[in-house]
Amino acid sequence: MIKEAHVHMFLTYLNGGFHEMAEFYTGAALNVTLDGSTQTLTATAPTNGPLPRAMSFGNGRYVLVSNNGSTWYSMDETNWTTAYSGSRDAVYGLIQGVNSNLLAVGPMMVSSDGVNFSGTNAPANS
Repeated sequence: MIKEAHVHMFLTYLNGGFHEMAEFYTGAALNVTLDGSTQTLTATAPTNGPLPRAMSFGNGRYVLVSNNGSTWYSMDETNWTTAYSGSRDAVYGLIQGVNSNLLAVGPMMVSSDGVNFSGTNAPANS
């Protein structure tokens, strides 16, 4: 049975499963289900920063971003390694783009490995 969350941070479909970051009164957790009803993984969210705001998958890594530029990456969604996006600005979204590149939205940044991000310019008239 999937526990009821106090706050839902995000829900996204990645790598064949639904991934939800939820805040409970006892901390945050990443819940994964393949079919939308049976939970296949519950993992503790990284605790060394604010709650993650978005998640994506690219080049074999799961990547989380938060609202102060903190990022984390993991190969298994259980063991998270701290990284840094290069910006202290709020990051509100993260999507997989062309060639498995990840694009962060807040300050617009791109990463080819999910670990190192660099600034990019928004298209003209955006």
